[in-house]
Amino acid sequence: MTAALLAAQAALSAVLGLMAQAARADEAIQNPEYGTHYRLFTFEKNENPQNILIIYTRLDDQCRFKPLSSVDPRPVVDFYWMMNRQTVKPVNGMIRSAIRKRLEVESLSQDRTSFSARIKDFRELKHDLKEARFRIVAKKKGGSCDVDTLIPLGPSDGEKLVRVETVYSEAKKTFLPPFRKVTSISLIGETAASGDPITKKYTR
Repeated sequence: MTAALLAAQAALSAVLGLMAQAARADEAIQNPEYGTHYRLFTFEKNENPQNILIIYTRLDDQCRFKPLSSVDPRPVVDFYWMMNRQTVKPVNGMIRSAIRKRLEVESLSQDRTSFSARIKDFRELKHDLKEARFRIVAKKKGGSCDVDTLIPLGPSDGEKLVRVETVYSEAKKTFLPPFRKVTSISLIGETAASGDPITKKYTR
């Protein structure tokens, strides 16, 4: 492979990464590597913070979530890296399996317009959330589709409904498996009612 071709591929990957980063969570992202998809939220962390994870889903032409298969009613939920917040990169198989264990995706609603997902790390933190679950909803908006990742905060925050854009996790290394201990999770987004920016941090 020539140096010119490598440079062209790197430039294309950088452009795709910037497209994914610029899009809101409810906007369609289109690129040759992953096709048309919708970002649920961005996962960021204190370890190697320059690399972020895009968690995404797919919709059909009726703005309904696509199921994994005819026998598996869960929605398509997948992810890829944006290295240095620019370059698109597939997720390693072992890391992919670890993420799927920590992000529990539930079955689609009967009309395929919503589903729930739970980050299991919340079990290790103090919070007053009624349910530490995201409610992910798809709907038509004008001539396009719209996807929102929603969570109601607890009584201490007036039970505000939050549209989540980013989940930020802080962790420290340990000597025992799994060699990583989550110390906090922050939900970053906007209030569904007013659109005001909001960040809520949960710690041990």
